Amino acid sequence: MEIILIWLALAMVMELILIRLVLAMVVKLNLIRLVLAMVVELIIIRLTLATLAVAMELILIRLVLVVAMEPILIRSTLIVA
Repeated sequence: MEIILIWLALAMVMELILIRLVLAMVVKLNLIRLVLAMVVELIIIRLTLATLAVAMELILIRLVLVVAMEPILIRSTLIVA
């Protein structure tokens, strides 16, 4: 799940860069439109970074749970053995 979120965020950033390049080539943007496009791009990049942060936090929580559960798992295997 987290890996999917990370790839989705990276794809969004790449898509924004491509959209900006196409707009710059096809439509000769004036300064105001270019600034507005950059503001929208920054907002979406911030949302993307928030998505990445959530994904990384989920991975970290899973790692902490695995480390915390490890002694319990070792004890249960010793009892069974």
